[in-house]
Amino acid sequence: MSAYTIALATPADIADYVQEPGAVTSDSDKLAAALQEGKFSALIARSGDEAVALATFYSTYSTWTTVTGLNLDDLFVEPAHRAAGLGKRMLGRLGQLAQERGCERIEWMVHLWNDSAIAFYEQRLGAKPLNDLKREKLEGKEAISRLAALA
Repeated sequence: MSAYTIALATPADIADYVQEPGAVTSDSDKLAAALQEGKFSALIARSGDEAVALATFYSTYSTWTTVTGLNLDDLFVEPAHRAAGLGKRMLGRLGQLAQERGCERIEWMVHLWNDSAIAFYEQRLGAKPLNDLKREKLEGKEAISRLAALA
């Protein structure tokens, strides 16, 4: 197993990571700018100088429960580094950050077809599915414009 280092990512880390084959397909300049502006945070794992995993997340606050939390947006581990405990270590570091920030909740979404991830989250981490909520979205400039026109 490789020795991994996990640290908070910088805009330069994000720009470098987006170039990796099989990684996120976003625009690296936009991602780096958003990270710089504090729109999200990220953890990056390296094996030596090579970026091998990335977790992106942002802060949340529930007015229903008056609880601060983190929302894990993406967790990507390079295929060659999967099944080595790196994903678990990335989530562990996210847990440490949540403690440091006074958070009482960490949430994320997982595709319904991803049985292995669901089993890991629920059986190994003790996560609970949110069966009482359905997530909705409006996406794209036209959809947002239609919504704004209702004001």
